[in-house]
Amino acid sequence: MNISFVVISNGKKVDKTTLVLKSIVYQDVPHYEILLCGSYDASDIPSECKSNLRYIKNEQAADDGLLGDMRNMACEEAQHDTIVVLDDDMTLSTDWYKNLLKYGNNFDILTSKVILPDGTRFWDHATYCPHDAPAPPCHGHVILEANETDDHLYMSGGQAWMMKKYVFEKCQWNTRMSTGRRADMRCVKEYAEGKHNEDTDFSKRCRDAGFKISHNHSMAAYHNDATYTCVGRVCRPRQDGKTHQWVKGLDMYKHTTEITDFAMSFWEKGYAPEAADVLRYGLAFHFNNFSLMEALNRIENDFLGGRLSDNNWNIENDSAYNKDIRTYKKL
Repeated sequence: MNISFVVISNGKKVDKTTLVLKSIVYQDVPHYEILLCGSYDASDIPSECKSNLRYIKNEQAADDGLLGDMRNMACEEAQHDTIVVLDDDMTLSTDWYKNLLKYGNNFDILTSKVILPDGTRFWDHATYCPHDAPAPPCHGHVILEANETDDHLYMSGGQAWMMKKYVFEKCQWNTRMSTGRRADMRCVKEYAEGKHNEDTDFSKRCRDAGFKISHNHSMAAYHNDATYTCVGRVCRPRQDGKTHQWVKGLDMYKHTTEITDFAMSFWEKGYAPEAADVLRYGLAFHFNNFSLMEALNRIENDFLGGRLSDNNWNIENDSAYNKDIRTYKKL
């Protein structure tokens, strides 16, 4: 399988971009290219990644946050029949390509499992049901179990999904629908009202054109942004740039009633990630405690769709994530 890896960047996440570039090279794909599009200082590109890399300059789109515009430009330049779409804070697992080969080449569009540093899932096998859908299973965004399917599947941003070049030749991103930094505020407002943005619109047009969106849960990548977590079936960022490590400063030897009350005070303020962090960390000290489990179940079930079976939150980070990041940093 010949692969064009499209990576978009504004040049501000050099350490994370280095990881995604090294993770691509590590896969040892026989025939591949890296198309790095946006705004990037060539001196920041690792020497071991340069031989198969082309830099496609699009500083204005990078500055304006027009992600679809950068993806369109890079995909247009792709020379191989399979295109992998990546953001600059993604990292492929060390066995990503091996598990792609096991899946095979019979797909139009293929999404992969995406793991956050804390071990929970990001928007990987996801569905988006706009408010005017005739019979949606759930309004808004929902992450599905690996074996679930839906008529409203979509590809989120650059979350290590791939498509055949013929898909892109038929469908491109509509950057008018961007919700980026300098987006049309009308689009931002419409998206908040439950209408489409450029990702869900692009995916819908792909589906309407007859292309099937498949999912390979054995093929994993990491969204290297520890401020996010998955609660129930929805991903949300923590407040003030916190990661899950913030709970290490809490006293978990208090009575579980106090821990529960503290967590629910976050929940009542609308801070579901922080509430879940407290309860998850509390359960590491008070295993199977009914009060903590009941509170976490309430948060995950109230409006977030219920717990995903492979949301494996870990205060010390996901073990595979830790191992693979160490591997790439040594290169």
